[in-house]
Amino acid sequence: MRLRSVLRGIAILAGIFVAFYVVLWAALILFFSFIPGPKMPTDAGLAQQYYTNQEAFAELKEILTTSASLQGAGTNGAVFASRERLRYDELLRQTKVLKVIHDGPELKFLVAASGFASKGYRIAIVWRDSTPERIISNLNDFRKTTSGKWEQAYRPLGNNWYLWIIW
Repeated sequence: MRLRSVLRGIAILAGIFVAFYVVLWAALILFFSFIPGPKMPTDAGLAQQYYTNQEAFAELKEILTTSASLQGAGTNGAVFASRERLRYDELLRQTKVLKVIHDGPELKFLVAASGFASKGYRIAIVWRDSTPERIISNLNDFRKTTSGKWEQAYRPLGNNWYLWIIW
């Protein structure tokens, strides 16, 4: 009889402990779901980021398109000579590029991103040889027309450079 009441007391304490952590977990999820994410950068700010660092972006493009030491590895697995790597890293910091993506005929210099798992946006400064299909005059005016599918658009900066958004 005494053993049964001790076990019942342990079960009640365990239940209270589990319930406390479930309520705490739910409260944290609710709290963090109402905190707004980072504000999307403006078209003017992104264009200024490019124009201020135009020579650095051109040098990054030159390194990535002409470097003999890249060995066809793409930009994410690039292998540079040590001096070239130091300059490349310095240019990435100067231009505030988060990641470089070599996507077919495009070099995308990712400068802003928010969200995950196919939700949110990605913004890059892009160099490409040809004119893209969907051109917009201002990234601030970009609006998705479908739900659940990625949509992208380009905003010209000049000389084959564009702002690119996918959302």
